[in-house]
Amino acid sequence: MKLFKIILIITLISSFIVGSTRIVDGSLVSDSNTHWNAIVSLRVNTTHICGGTLIAPSWVITAGHCVLTANNTLVPIAKMTIANGSYQLYNYNMKSYSVESIIVHPQYNATTHNNDIALIELTQSIALDSFPVINKEITVKSGQEAWVAGWGILFLGSDILASRLREVSVPILNFSTCNSYFAYDGDLTDNMVCAGYLLGGADTCVGDSGGPLLRYEVEQETLIGITSWGRGCGEFAHPGIYTKIENYYDWIFTNTQEAIDTPIVVESSKSGDITKLYVATFNRAPDASGIEYWLQSGLSLEEIAKSFFDQTETQDLYPASSQVGLFVQSVYSNLFNREPDTEGWIYWVDAINSGSISRSLFILAVINGAKDDDSIILGNKQKVGEYFASKGLNDTEDAKIVISGITSSSESVEESMTIIDSLTP
Repeated sequence: MKLFKIILIITLISSFIVGSTRIVDGSLVSDSNTHWNAIVSLRVNTTHICGGTLIAPSWVITAGHCVLTANNTLVPIAKMTIANGSYQLYNYNMKSYSVESIIVHPQYNATTHNNDIALIELTQSIALDSFPVINKEITVKSGQEAWVAGWGILFLGSDILASRLREVSVPILNFSTCNSYFAYDGDLTDNMVCAGYLLGGADTCVGDSGGPLLRYEVEQETLIGITSWGRGCGEFAHPGIYTKIENYYDWIFTNTQEAIDTPIVVESSKSGDITKLYVATFNRAPDASGIEYWLQSGLSLEEIAKSFFDQTETQDLYPASSQVGLFVQSVYSNLFNREPDTEGWIYWVDAINSGSISRSLFILAVINGAKDDDSIILGNKQKVGEYFASKGLNDTEDAKIVISGITSSSESVEESMTIIDSLTP
């Protein structure tokens, strides 16, 4: 019987081996990566204890156990602060915000970890360009790629927190398999999501609790889970367990008093966001007069993207009769210096042709979905583009030249900035 169990375990988990692409300890989050702008550090007496996610200007969502003491009583509000503004755990850009109130789910069970969710209301708002979407209708499926991030320890037994935010990709696992006798043996409830690797490896750990489990959807990040619990960190047969957000939409909506009722959009766009739009659409840096105009327009990024397609420059680049496939390739080349992968190319071409997404929203989706080298290249192009505009330059041919040589290297940025300096009157 024991031999049968071992064989069964090996058979079941073999389908989850991902090989060399698996990130064991995660990777550092670069400043150009905007996916985690809504992540916060939950602190008691100024010490980081958990993560959390801003879901509205004055509301943070986290795990229930993060706001409770060992005696299962609420942490005193006066001792708790929320920090946001930097990927470095402790630096001058990390601003602290005091807490107005804490709401723990009334059915939270510290023994079973069921309903491990809490809301924190802040005394003042935090201004972000956008917040992760909470979608009642989202379907979390086995095999989907999700992402987690945090400042937690890198291995069990350590007492040293990560000084800089780290992220890692974790696949959603089959719930029945994860809850079977060789893994969590029936301890999971329908309010939980299992994500990670049954062989161990990529996972969250102590100090990451309360942080977000995200999926990158068409327009922006979607919050699908809250880091909750697990057995060990990255251990064999014990992937991470996350609170299933979709089951709590009504509870969140009721307690935040409609704070998430309507989509949160950018009321006024920032120069960095507009610069990325220029790069994606025109393959050039923004001219100084153009970016000043859009900054003063008060339009959201989506509205600006739509307006770009009314411009003569855009119509010359992408005539209405042009093939959608070539358009998709052009945007990827403009942003990341590469062709889209075949699967992604087919997806976007079908989506645009079917009318399910406009060309302007497609550009925003690709920008928001940038990660790894793509994110670095785009961040470098943003730096150069903003630098060009800040020098008061307006020649569109020069704007194309300074962007054309940008890669993921810092040297390419320095070279372009030197060119910009030579163009400055």
